[in-house]
Amino acid sequence: MKLKSLIAVIITVLTVNFAKAQVTTDYYKYSEVIFCEEVSDGSPVNPSSSFTIGENGGYVTVQVDNGKAMKTLELVVDVWKKSSSGDYDKFIETKKYTIKSTWNAPFFEYTFYKAGKYKLAIYNEDEVYINTGYVTINMK
Repeated sequence: MKLKSLIAVIITVLTVNFAKAQVTTDYYKYSEVIFCEEVSDGSPVNPSSSFTIGENGGYVTVQVDNGKAMKTLELVVDVWKKSSSGDYDKFIETKKYTIKSTWNAPFFEYTFYKAGKYKLAIYNEDEVYINTGYVTINMK
């Protein structure tokens, strides 16, 4: 009985590791980063590339639509702000969001505190690049 359980565990681990090894940036080539007010029944509500927030900040919902299972348990998001040079070279922070690997279009809320143009570079848990989204934040 113990041998059967051990074999089942080994097969599961090998299967999971094999599946993860198959995921490359190419797996996400048709993904899309969508900024919106919220997600309802899997669909973005009022998608836009520009949002206005209050003086105390405000959040924007970000959906990463891959059209098929994400095959990751975490989205790693690097947030960059555009500087006066015109480059997105002001690093703000890295955030991690837990998801289910079977989700096709996970989403999360990100809070902005300052006006500006931002770039969100999104990676899977193994730091494989998924896609990048751009958004403009205005203050009321």
